[in-house]
Amino acid sequence: MTDTNAEQERVINPYISILILTLATFMEVLDTTIANVALPRMASDLSVSPNEIVWVLGSYLVANAAILPISGFLATYFGRKNYYMASVLVFTISSVFCGLAWNLESLIFFRIIQGLSGGGLAPSEQAIIADITPSEKLGRAFSIYGLGLAVAPVIGPTLGGFITDTLSWHWIFFINLPIGIVSLVLTGLFVKESKQAEKSREEYRKKGSKVDFVGIGLFVLGIAALEIFLEKAPTEGWFDSDFVFILAIVAFFAILIGVTWEYYQDQPAVDILMFKDKAFCGASILIFAVSFVTTGSVFLVPFMAQTLLGYTAMDAGMLGLPAAIVLLIMIQVVGFLIDKFDVRKIVLIGLIVSGLAVWNLTSINLQVDFYTLAWARVFQSVGLAFLAVSINTAAYYGVPPEKNNSVSALLNLARNVGSTVGIALTSTIIVLQTQVHISNLDDHTSRFNPNYVEAVKNLVTAFKQQGLTVLEATGLANGVMWETVVRQASIKAILDAYQFYLILFVCVLPLVFLLKKKDSSDSAGGH
Repeated sequence: MTDTNAEQERVINPYISILILTLATFMEVLDTTIANVALPRMASDLSVSPNEIVWVLGSYLVANAAILPISGFLATYFGRKNYYMASVLVFTISSVFCGLAWNLESLIFFRIIQGLSGGGLAPSEQAIIADITPSEKLGRAFSIYGLGLAVAPVIGPTLGGFITDTLSWHWIFFINLPIGIVSLVLTGLFVKESKQAEKSREEYRKKGSKVDFVGIGLFVLGIAALEIFLEKAPTEGWFDSDFVFILAIVAFFAILIGVTWEYYQDQPAVDILMFKDKAFCGASILIFAVSFVTTGSVFLVPFMAQTLLGYTAMDAGMLGLPAAIVLLIMIQVVGFLIDKFDVRKIVLIGLIVSGLAVWNLTSINLQVDFYTLAWARVFQSVGLAFLAVSINTAAYYGVPPEKNNSVSALLNLARNVGSTVGIALTSTIIVLQTQVHISNLDDHTSRFNPNYVEAVKNLVTAFKQQGLTVLEATGLANGVMWETVVRQASIKAILDAYQFYLILFVCVLPLVFLLKKKDSSDSAGGH
């Protein structure tokens, strides 16, 4: 391909296309968080229990993850732009039907359709971006795209609460209609596929390859079972539940057989041979680890603030606001740095800063104030900014343009599974380690410990002075002391989770040296 042809393929301005693609990204990511705060109102209106209504979230996330491994094949088979626009159209229509849902079953059904179509957006968007952007500008391209990914989760709960309170929960789905229409119109007018992408699709079809239905079925089944397993396991006692055990077996064998099957296919639905590339494999593991820690940590701080520090939901949410603002700014700065310096150094800086930020959180206690926690989140967001765009960009270096669909699909799968595993294991660590620390504190809370006995005595005296009887004062004093033990055990368990995150970062640090350095001779789409 000559430089002139390459320039012609970069459309009017690749950044216009990227901003247009970010619209659908924003809409899809927003839908993963906006419904959270509306669940109680949904449960009331649909006359279902809190345990049943959570499937409104779970069904979407499971369907979203299940489509990811085969989204690369779908983009290749139908064309990136065609698949992308079809995903936006189905997502928008299913959103409207979610708002019109007449019972829980219909809502869950349309949420599944929404999740399946939404799962195809990010991979096809990223493949198009990698395709139309020259490698020397790929960092800035993905940093612009990252704006939607960063903003949507931050404003999702707030926007969802406002819409639910002022209108109704139905409108959290209806708002996708104008966004979807604008996205479709602008995409049709301004977003173009490269000649290389069109050529790859034509070559694929000329081969007369059959659709790999076996691979599609195995991976959809395996990933769906894995997602449900990870969602249910922490609350069901992991393998103590027969249902969870069966899900684990199905997930394990479906994915194992799927990987084996795809290995021997000439035209696999899931291009697992991508993992033979050490650089891509390293990038995928790094994205998994970063998503694991980021999602787990985002869960931990509000959890600790509300359950142990007495924060309201609004105050707990405000802890992340400064971090979100810093993240938005830093992502753009990092996007510029990636295009100027060796991306491996950017990733290394990000891991070190993120590791230090996590290490900083291993020393907090129950006396920590709002500003200390807020600054700790800011520290984390700086590290995340260095990692979020740089690893994603590095994964495309040296990859043939016809493989961009597979790269984006597998990277997004690694990100999705990392987030789900992060929540599941973090929840389990908190539950198990809290019990361990309560047991360890038993020696300090017995009648043989003079300090404990003296503290109980002082509380009994204080409560008696308030007019309680000896029996009432003693019972209340023991209750206060037990609550103190549980709170201390809980904060120690949270610190254990942060220590686990720190160990994970140390373990993946060497993977940085597997990543490829940008080749200055790469042309657009030839990263």
